[in-house]
Amino acid sequence: MRRQLCARPVVPGMSSDGPLADGSPSPRKISSSRAPSVHRCHGRCKSWSSQTLNTLSPKLFLTVRLQSSCPRTSIAPMDPRICSSNCGRARTRRSCADAHLNDLNLRLSSCPASGRQWQLQRSVDFNRKLSELGRAKWRQVLEGFLGLRGKGILVDQIGFTIVATAMGQKRWQRSCLLLKEAQDRLLEVNTINVGAVLGACEKSSRWTTTVCLLGAMHLNLLESSLITGNSVINACGGASRWLEALSMMRCMQIQVLEPDHVSGSAMTAALDTLDSGRCWEIALRLLQGCREGQTKLDVVAWTSLSSVCGREGRQWKRCLETLAYMTRLKCLPNAVSYRVGYLACESAEELPLGHLLLKRCLRSQADASRMDPAFTLWALAKLSVHCGLDPQGIHRKCLQALRFLSVKGAAPTSQVTAVCWAASALGAVGKSLEQKLGRIVMSRLHDFAMEELMLVAWGFVGWPSADILHGIQQEACRRLRPLKDKSEVAEVKLEEVLGLVGACALAGSLEAPLRTLAAGIVRESGRHLDALHTRRLLPLSDSSSHAPSKDCPLSLQQHDDRTDYEPVCKLDVGGLAVVYKPPGWEVHDLHEAFQLHAWFQRHHLHLPILHDSHRDFGFLHRLDVPSSGLLLVAKTFEAFQEMQFQLAMGELARAYAVLCHGWLPKAVVEFNTQLRLEGQVSLSGRGKPCRTLLHSRRHLSFNGSRALSLVNVTIATGRMHQIRCHFAHAGAPTVSDGKYTSESTFGEDLHWCMRNFLHRHRMSFRDLAGRACVVTAPLAKDLQDVLESMAVADKIGEGGVCL
Repeated sequence: MRRQLCARPVVPGMSSDGPLADGSPSPRKISSSRAPSVHRCHGRCKSWSSQTLNTLSPKLFLTVRLQSSCPRTSIAPMDPRICSSNCGRARTRRSCADAHLNDLNLRLSSCPASGRQWQLQRSVDFNRKLSELGRAKWRQVLEGFLGLRGKGILVDQIGFTIVATAMGQKRWQRSCLLLKEAQDRLLEVNTINVGAVLGACEKSSRWTTTVCLLGAMHLNLLESSLITGNSVINACGGASRWLEALSMMRCMQIQVLEPDHVSGSAMTAALDTLDSGRCWEIALRLLQGCREGQTKLDVVAWTSLSSVCGREGRQWKRCLETLAYMTRLKCLPNAVSYRVGYLACESAEELPLGHLLLKRCLRSQADASRMDPAFTLWALAKLSVHCGLDPQGIHRKCLQALRFLSVKGAAPTSQVTAVCWAASALGAVGKSLEQKLGRIVMSRLHDFAMEELMLVAWGFVGWPSADILHGIQQEACRRLRPLKDKSEVAEVKLEEVLGLVGACALAGSLEAPLRTLAAGIVRESGRHLDALHTRRLLPLSDSSSHAPSKDCPLSLQQHDDRTDYEPVCKLDVGGLAVVYKPPGWEVHDLHEAFQLHAWFQRHHLHLPILHDSHRDFGFLHRLDVPSSGLLLVAKTFEAFQEMQFQLAMGELARAYAVLCHGWLPKAVVEFNTQLRLEGQVSLSGRGKPCRTLLHSRRHLSFNGSRALSLVNVTIATGRMHQIRCHFAHAGAPTVSDGKYTSESTFGEDLHWCMRNFLHRHRMSFRDLAGRACVVTAPLAKDLQDVLESMAVADKIGEGGVCL
């Protein structure tokens, strides 16, 4: 009698004939007999055996069901050691697919041209075609599957399993439906068939579905293997369910399945997703327990531990100690290990140590030989001005990385993303480089994660690659368009969507479909967050009476003597407020005594967003401590998300009054130079794209000997110290800037201007009702006194600077 799953997994969006019963079989040990090789079996005879069929790739979970014309023998579950030797951690998926194709070709050649096995030859030929399509695109697999089935060709187990495997991460529900169809057709279901669906659910972190599938296997007396157990642990880890993952490890031990290095790595990766400040201790104890159990941990497990420690800035030393311990254990760190170590130093603001780590890796021949060209280029981009490479050297490294990526299937999408980002950050240019990298990106658009699409788009901002940005936007729309349920929208990472919108808007290539979809998702996400909290909106000051009418734009310009000493609310409308920040006040970094966010909280004690540090306490942007000017604050999550979207679109305009050294000529209307933002902000032609626009200006003189310019400035990007760095790079540093001018110039400036002359005097945006809002603030009294002591040489531009 054919074996059939009596309990189907309960999958969201898929019907089930009955509930999953509780209970589990008694502990039993998995057979560890090693199956003979395919070639050896075929060399002995042309008949098939169950052991020959059992040598297929475990990660792809492919199997063949014997037809009625062949001897009916059961297929035993695969030995976990064979799984590990064939696929490791499933990082050689393509090589497994190649081995599977070769195996199918051998079986096809063993079938006679005529006789009782002609049906078997037809089935194997059909499955071989499916497997070849599976290496291309899942849509082609599904079309071939449905098309041939519509012609009356019966599909066996391997056909269902190949199609289920090709569905991949985003289409796990289709894999579950295929398993249900195979069950309805009374096909014999075994460990490998269910494992194919487990693999799809694992990649999408559907941990509840994996647990249901594993329970169904036990109810139907299907022996679970180390691979299936690790799949459940990985799924729980991806969903931040580390307690469930730990329970699964204990269940494996009860079933006499010893967890291996894959299990330890999956558990540590699960801890890496937690926000708890002590999860590094749990990870350390977990790996210590694995070592005491004689489990040899691999580089992935130790790297996961380093990541857990490095994610918490205070434990960056333990991260570096782990890397050093790996070397003593002769478990040599790989590219991911060094990347984790550098990012730990970066988060702890210990960049010199991070640079030293990357330099040591690049200089060591033993380490460099294990590093791929993509990591080398990424490391050089992080080192940037410290790497000492000339443009020709950078171009050579880019070409090496491109050759590495051009090898079909050699590099994951994360490495393609790293190369795109690194080439842009290093300022690599060239039509040939752009075209080659663009072809690689366009050929793998469907494989990129949303975060990777965003990073790739930023990598192509500096290149005139309209076709590539068009393709990226189309792919993003394809993924965002089906999101209609509130729960699905809540799972979207807004940083990725807003980053993609910002990159396309800065490049001038933002298309209407992406803009419309992103706007809807952003607002719906904000409303969802507001619904989770109890809000109580309190007016901050009498300025709430200046709410705009529906027919006319809002323009507020009020002067208050208190603005020289304490903050003042310039506008309070709906869920938004515009606050004036006096010099000497810090927004919210807790480095100074006067904190603007604490002042704002005292007037709005019951607003949840003002206590959310992940969203900067509702502040949409910042100003340096010595600077003064207007700041926009959101009082609801919906308002915060909406203003973030306007920032990404470039629709939230901010204007500054800047006094700089020298007379800037009229021809200088824009600064468009990349900024390196790590450590000391610098302009070296490498880093993130930044744009500063110069409008009207006045040429001034001080004491008849010092030339100065008062410039009206707007910014298209909001990088840290962007204006000050751009002006310093142009040879016209801002007045009294102790960070980007020489000590002698700074000392002379302090005699007549006691602080950095940079003031945000104007802000324009649209409120939640779509009404245009314009808020202005005059210069503080100390800056006005400085200007009154100067003589006007001439004025360039229309309108002048707002004073």
